[in-house]
Amino acid sequence: MDILKEKHKRYLEKLLGGERFTGSPEVGKKHLSLGVDPELYMQGYSILVEEILKVLGAVSSWEASSLFKLFILDISTSLRAYFEEKERKIEAVSKLYRVLSSVNSLSVRVEDREELLREACKVLVEDGGYRGARVSVIEGDGLKVVASWGDVEDLYPSEEKAIKLGKPMFENNFASFPMRSYLGIVGVLSVNLGEKGGLSDEEIELFSEISNELSYALRTFEERRRFEYISSYDPLTGLPNREQFISKLNRLIESSKYRKIDLGVMVLDIDRFKHINDAYSYSFGDFVLKAVGERLQKVLRGEDQVGKLGSDEFGVVLVDVKGEKGALKAVNKIRKAFRKPIIVEGNPIYITFSMGVSLFPKDGDKGEDLLKGAEVALSKARSQGGDTFVFFSQEADRDVKEFIDMEVKLRKALENNEFVLFYQPKVSLKDLKITGAEALIRWRSPHEGLVPPGRFIPVLESLGIIVEVGEWVLREAARQAKEWMEKGMPLKVAANVSALQFKDEEFVDKVKKAISECGLPPELFEIEITESLIMQDIEKAIRILDELRGFGISITMDDFGTGYSSLSYLKNLPVDSLKVDISFVRGIPHRQEDVRITKVIVDIAETFGLKSVAEGVESREQVDILRDMGCHEVQGFYFSPPVPPEEFVKVFEKLEGGKL
Repeated sequence: MDILKEKHKRYLEKLLGGERFTGSPEVGKKHLSLGVDPELYMQGYSILVEEILKVLGAVSSWEASSLFKLFILDISTSLRAYFEEKERKIEAVSKLYRVLSSVNSLSVRVEDREELLREACKVLVEDGGYRGARVSVIEGDGLKVVASWGDVEDLYPSEEKAIKLGKPMFENNFASFPMRSYLGIVGVLSVNLGEKGGLSDEEIELFSEISNELSYALRTFEERRRFEYISSYDPLTGLPNREQFISKLNRLIESSKYRKIDLGVMVLDIDRFKHINDAYSYSFGDFVLKAVGERLQKVLRGEDQVGKLGSDEFGVVLVDVKGEKGALKAVNKIRKAFRKPIIVEGNPIYITFSMGVSLFPKDGDKGEDLLKGAEVALSKARSQGGDTFVFFSQEADRDVKEFIDMEVKLRKALENNEFVLFYQPKVSLKDLKITGAEALIRWRSPHEGLVPPGRFIPVLESLGIIVEVGEWVLREAARQAKEWMEKGMPLKVAANVSALQFKDEEFVDKVKKAISECGLPPELFEIEITESLIMQDIEKAIRILDELRGFGISITMDDFGTGYSSLSYLKNLPVDSLKVDISFVRGIPHRQEDVRITKVIVDIAETFGLKSVAEGVESREQVDILRDMGCHEVQGFYFSPPVPPEEFVKVFEKLEGGKL
């Protein structure tokens, strides 16, 4: 018996690499951890049995029978432990796959960062079967716990090691996995394994995938937060942008109805601001704008609201204004505050405003109407030479009706083919070759010559003629694209769409007809539609854009970053490209905020598998910076201003020949 026991002991020590185990279940688990196949496992025990049989004759039959039963029991117990351990690990891996699937689903469905992380920890505990889980993020020099579930005490030692060493760490029954992003390690996922003990390589790999998914979610939430901010606030002054200003105004109107008080809406335009930019620089002008915003906030009362409506326009909501007299007091208060110059780089800059004022409820009970009334009054104030103000009135409204005089001229322009399309090339940053063109409307008036679009397009839109003119633009742009294709220039031509066009029930049919009639392949046509227009009716926009894309037409979201779309909507929008608004590109490279915003938009496009396009490029330095950001295409005066079709061909040949 002693000889047999010694043989048994030596066999196990040899099989287990010298490690001694006193129980059969531990032997079975060790075999599994060593990767010993069951067949080899049985072969090993067969050898042991053969050794036993050689000496069984030297002992009594009773002893031999007992000893043999002992070994059979040992073998069966070890095998049972082997397969039980294997099943446990398979079940553990299956649970982790389910946890990973649940975390992926949460990343898409949940829009609150803390809720997402808390639910992920809950899933690990309740579905994964672990005792506790928590997520901590790096803040400053330490860790901050942002979500947890279950028993999560005493996890810090393994957390700190995981972050310091940048790899999974295990201590007692605790495991910690670093959470990585493109910026490096941003946090750590820690788990209380409870009685489960150690983890297999596959379990460790799955935990790493879960931590990476949470890292991606954290990055997405941060980008969403930054994006939503830049979509609602002017990046230079930090004031609400136009959409956010109107939103706040509408809320104040509802409050004023309940409180039975008046509101005043002011639009202030800085007089001769262009001269400041021309005399100094854009960065100098930006400093002035920022200072104006800060001074306006200081001079007004706490309830009053200030917003930035345009390049050099500010909006103000005066709460409980007490009619025209109260608004006049606010006007004079602002004028007095700006008698003191703004000092920029040692230069005193004196600011005056042209101001338009409308009143609630006298001039309307909707934010858009009140703002429009103030802008109508502002137009009258501008016509008086600046440094003045005008209240909205019927007389001021009649001045606006002068726009109607243009209606006849514009309709005749359409009938007499006075509208023309100019084309600005879109250039690939990969090889600086022209890949497409944006069609831009111009009016060649027989009386005034070439009329800039800023003068007549607002009239077209306000009078509704833009739908008819827009239909002509679609036909002409498609015809020109077909002509270039036949000449060996297969370029994708983009046409802009106005809000009224997009609301036209026959819009999709008109686009298809314009392309089909001239025989242009749909893949050579593109529609550009503004971000704010899409977000007016997101469900309808998705239906229309889906139908256009199904026909083969590409879709670009124009002026991206100036509206108010959210990432949760963007992932569902049927668009192909995001066009960075010119206001951000113009600030590159001197305004770091514009550089950062542009990079965020390019990254967002990359994240959603979209092409990024930057408009308003005016220098080689901007081209190089945008290329380094990963932007795909650019357009701007650096390559060519919008030009007639015949001149566009020359620009195309010039760039194709590398003669930039």
